[in-house]
Amino acid sequence: MATSSGDFGCILDLIWDALCTFMLKNNINFNEIMNIDNNLVKAWYCFFEWKGHRPGDISHECVQPKS
Repeated sequence: MATSSGDFGCILDLIWDALCTFMLKNNINFNEIMNIDNNLVKAWYCFFEWKGHRPGDISHECVQPKS
């Protein structure tokens, strides 16, 4: 079954939420993320940074409730 680009956006939102939750639960900030042992988390962080997110923007989004 093919997925639409809207579905892909929802999947990325879920991954983003999981990344933020992981960082908040483990008290990790984005300056420290490349020093952790979890390569999957580092890979997703690099992906989101590559897509144009910046650590300052990311950490702000992680701690703010979605509207």
